[in-house]
Amino acid sequence: MPQCVMEMKCEPVRLEPFVHQVGGSSSVLRFDKHTICKPLIPREHHFYKTMPEDIKEFTPEYRGVIEVSFQEDSEGYANLVAYPINGAGSEKSTACMSSSENSPEFTAHSDSDSEGNSGEHSQNKQRFRLKRSGSVEIISEEEAVFEQVNPLSEDVDSAKFCHNPWSLRCHRLQLAKMKARNSGPLKFILLENLASHFKLPCILDLKMGTQQHGDDSSEEKRQQHMEKCLKSTSSSLGVRICGMQVYQANSGKFICHDKYYGRQLTVQGFYKTLYQFLHNGNYFRIDLIDCIIERIEKLKQVLQHHNTFRFYSSSLLIMYDGSAYPVDNDPSGSVHQSSDADHAESEISTSRSENSSMANNTQKDSVVDVRMIDFAHTTHKGFCRDDKLHQGPDKGYLFGLDNLIEAFHRLRSTDLPVYEIV
Repeated sequence: MPQCVMEMKCEPVRLEPFVHQVGGSSSVLRFDKHTICKPLIPREHHFYKTMPEDIKEFTPEYRGVIEVSFQEDSEGYANLVAYPINGAGSEKSTACMSSSENSPEFTAHSDSDSEGNSGEHSQNKQRFRLKRSGSVEIISEEEAVFEQVNPLSEDVDSAKFCHNPWSLRCHRLQLAKMKARNSGPLKFILLENLASHFKLPCILDLKMGTQQHGDDSSEEKRQQHMEKCLKSTSSSLGVRICGMQVYQANSGKFICHDKYYGRQLTVQGFYKTLYQFLHNGNYFRIDLIDCIIERIEKLKQVLQHHNTFRFYSSSLLIMYDGSAYPVDNDPSGSVHQSSDADHAESEISTSRSENSSMANNTQKDSVVDVRMIDFAHTTHKGFCRDDKLHQGPDKGYLFGLDNLIEAFHRLRSTDLPVYEIV
């Protein structure tokens, strides 16, 4: 476990919105360069601490628990500040009963590790003020590098952002919730920042499975989730797009989609969006597909051996680096993009056969990652004293993985334009 998180220090940490949050309903916050945090849900917390070893390879590393407080300065700027858990470390016998069970006392500290990768914008250049209307005013020196292209977005009149717009939406709701709460700090769990492994993180958030409601959901929630599944690719494919950002080398911007975009997609639209996820504005990244398929197939092999497990409403992240080429010797962690800009015109005309040649000569730089996240409704035999026991592996999740593998195979092998692949 990273020493920077677990050292026994006392300084509070001012949390910032996680720049690359593309989906989810809870706000994800940046603790430090390698660690993010999110509100603690007891079931999810318990799963992170007890999950089988072979599943850990496909999830973010769990790094402890913190308390987060809402603070507002004299000028009206709002901050969320992390502190270590007081008196943590005591064992509690009842699983899932409360948030701080078995929580290691980690160290809140000042985020001074400024050796950024370009997957993170520099912190402390942004301030947030929660207005009486509920909106958040952002004072930022950062360049707007995210473009929301979802026509259903609330922000159609202001489509460029310094964060992924979904991150800002979730942060606004979290600030409003904690300001209204006025009852002390909330507990958050610390997790590995998966995006920190990439300079320009391209991220696809996929809601997996044919069922999204948990066994403990109310009848109202069950009906809501069932309707969403029936009206989306969740029912036909066992997977739907919940969020996405992809770096465009020709413009230096990220294109973003949110969950509302994903819900309206047909099967053909789903395939088109996968294609867009692997297109950097200049050419189609066919060189990544074999790595993605290999990783998904390995996850499938793991999950099909876990009887009674159900990962309701869980997401699968597919990530790769959108940088033109990494600059390992640059202390600022920056990425040079001039080569893409200089050759944009010629690369746009690159043929599918040339892309196939690139796929056969995959460079080591073409690294992808596939991880499971969001386990608030996960269950299995002996989990949190759940009453309902399922038989066999999670067939709905496996159905989604099979269709995802098939989708990438089609993208890998077809010579047709993307609009003809379905």
